[in-house]
Amino acid sequence: GDSSIGALQQRYSEAAFKDELPEAVCGESDKARTKIDNFSETIDGPRLVYSADVVCAPVKFLQIGERHAAVRYVLAPDARYRLVARGQAEDFDKQRRTIDAFLTSFRVVPGAKAEK
Repeated sequence: GDSSIGALQQRYSEAAFKDELPEAVCGESDKARTKIDNFSETIDGPRLVYSADVVCAPVKFLQIGERHAAVRYVLAPDARYRLVARGQAEDFDKQRRTIDAFLTSFRVVPGAKAEK
């Protein structure tokens, strides 16, 4: 099939990315309780990369406070990688350098071709 960036965008759009974040990152079915900031779309060779910062609402009955997350989805013609770093709001900024290093360290390495 078509492996162009345009084809990747058609298969998994910005809207689909944003629509998936509340449940995938926060476990939240009510999308209005999740805030998405700093969305970006970049092209990395044959890959499309969506990134965003997410704020997850507190879950009072579980005594879980507000959580923040940095999310990066790397879309390749034959795979989709979801990278998420999430933590309590009060600790998240203290760990931002480590989180950014984690997200930027991810590389897609071509695998060996299967023998026929």
